[in-house]
Formats: sequence, C-alpha cells, structure tokens
Amino acid sequence: MIRISTIIISLTLLITTVVQTSAIEIKGVQIRASEGRSGSIISKPVVLTKAATIIRIDGPKEGFCITGTATICSSSEIIGMTLEPGTYSVFPNVPEGKNKEKVVIYLR
Repeated sequence: MIRISTIIISLTLLITTVVQTSAIEIKGVQIRASEGRSGSIISKPVVLTKAATIIRIDGPKEGFCITGTATICSSSEIIGMTLEPGTYSVFPNVPEGKNKEKVVIYLR
C-alpha cells in the first residue's frame, strides 16, 4: 500500500523538475519590406530580473540581433553567453529569397 506521504513527495519532486527545466524564451520575427509595404519586426520585450544564460537558439544561419540592455548581433552560436538583468528583444536576419524569418532564444 502506497502511503500518502510517498505520493506527496513524488509529486513535489515532479513539479520541481518541471519548474527547473522550463526556459525563458525571447522570440522575434522579421518580415521583409516589399513593394508598397513596409517591413516589420515583431518581438515582445522580455524582462530579466536576474542574469540568464543562453542555452539554445532556434533561428536562421544568417544570424540575429538581441537588443536591450546590451546589443548582440551574431551569425554564430552564442550558447553559454550570459545576459545581465534588463529588457531584451530579438530579431532575425531574413535570408535571401525569403520574406519572413523567426528566431527563438532560450535562456535559463
């Protein structure tokens, strides 16, 4: 027979694991300007209350820029870099032949 305390401990460990594995995401989209239309950048600013480390990047090989407290433009991997507390947005470089591109920077 399983004791209630064992179930509570198991659930607490599961919840702690889920919270620890969640990452902060900074997302951005850039739409290239076309004839008669302006281009646009869409990125909801993310506020970091404490330093956070870049753990993964999903985006184009053409690179991206993170703007905010610091501005970092990169076409190479910057995984492991730490962003200081502040407000950040990101936008990708749009590859030739495409009209739209997105990037997601994952922090922990």
